[in-house]
Amino acid sequence: MGPGDVPETKKVENVDYAQAQKDASHDEFMGELMKMLKDGAGSHPKSGTRIENQGQIDSIDFPEGWVAGKPQPNPGIGARSYREVFRKDNPDTSVSFFYRGLPINDQSAHNFRDVLSKPPHALSEQEKESLKDVLSTKTPVGSDQFKMTDARVEDLNGKKVLVVEGQYTKSGDKIHAVYVDADGTGRVVQEIFYQSPADQYAKYWKQADRAFKSIDWK
Repeated sequence: MGPGDVPETKKVENVDYAQAQKDASHDEFMGELMKMLKDGAGSHPKSGTRIENQGQIDSIDFPEGWVAGKPQPNPGIGARSYREVFRKDNPDTSVSFFYRGLPINDQSAHNFRDVLSKPPHALSEQEKESLKDVLSTKTPVGSDQFKMTDARVEDLNGKKVLVVEGQYTKSGDKIHAVYVDADGTGRVVQEIFYQSPADQYAKYWKQADRAFKSIDWK
């Protein structure tokens, strides 16, 4: 019997064994691939920047090219806090985390909770007016300092948030601001906002949007 004259039964056994090994390797590969996809969904390469434990944010990921600035010292107004992550090549383009330091009044908190309790929708003029204390001076209603282009409630990774977009008239910067009910009472408002010069806004918006969509809430 020559080297190629393996009995048929032996050939079948060899083929079955090889196929089983191939199937096992494929299953292992697919398992690892699905795990990678699951673990990496909405996130960014490890070479990017991750911010953790920022208010109601457990973690948020930024792609390579974004740099985390140091938290700014509290100037003495309650628990006020501010921090930003900015483009290394364009520092005027940033995503910032801000808490004004003091809770808003009960009526404004009630209005905020009421708006967030509704399904995602564009805000009515009445709702915008009711949220003036929430929006604060960053996005004032009817101001000559800021032109609001959109205000809506949306679901961001399982949490209802208020989103306001617009442009500052003096600097020309455009902004995408997210307002979060940080403690469930509506009184503690956390702000997360992407801000950039108008000519750079669209260029980096997709990266900022990916960062927002990578947020894991506490």
